[in-house]
Amino acid sequence: MRYSPDHKEKTRHKLLEVSGALSKKQGFATTGVDRLMAAAGLTSGALYSHFGSKSAFFQALIRHELERSRKLFQPQEGETGAQRMERSLADYLSLAHAHNAESGCALPALSGEIARAEPEVRRTYRCALQEMVGMLSEQGTPPAEAWAVIAQCMGALLMARAMDDDAVREEVLAASRDQLRRMLSDEPAAPTESKKKPRP
Repeated sequence: MRYSPDHKEKTRHKLLEVSGALSKKQGFATTGVDRLMAAAGLTSGALYSHFGSKSAFFQALIRHELERSRKLFQPQEGETGAQRMERSLADYLSLAHAHNAESGCALPALSGEIARAEPEVRRTYRCALQEMVGMLSEQGTPPAEAWAVIAQCMGALLMARAMDDDAVREEVLAASRDQLRRMLSDEPAAPTESKKKPRP
């Protein structure tokens, strides 16, 4: 059977899309290569044909998924920097994102596995995150604040997903959204209940 000139690239893209969704939902190692390949309608031998090794496949998957995550923070046409960040925080730190790991950001879903992976995989992850920080810096967010935004978004979403109650999930997400908004606008922190109460 003759394939079109772009058949291999389309197959590779499909494999990364399907594998990314499953990995974010169930974990890369937990799902396993055989199940990832089967979900894409391919045999496990296709991995070596397209990527050469399991490690190279994981690296390609990380690059593919973090490029998707970068797009969550890219400005839309006509947006100011402040509008872009407000929209990004509202979308990222949302119940919809907490409930749908398979279609969301790879950072909270795969960072734990990446921390235990080979040096080449961790290097790919680090470089992709540095590129994301660079993109936010170019849009006006200082690097230190960009790292803080990424870290808090990732941690808050991971914590929210671990909760068994939507009201508590939303409490975690809303607190993080508010804290990041204050940080990015240099607003003073809201007083806590304990500070509001007069001393006896």
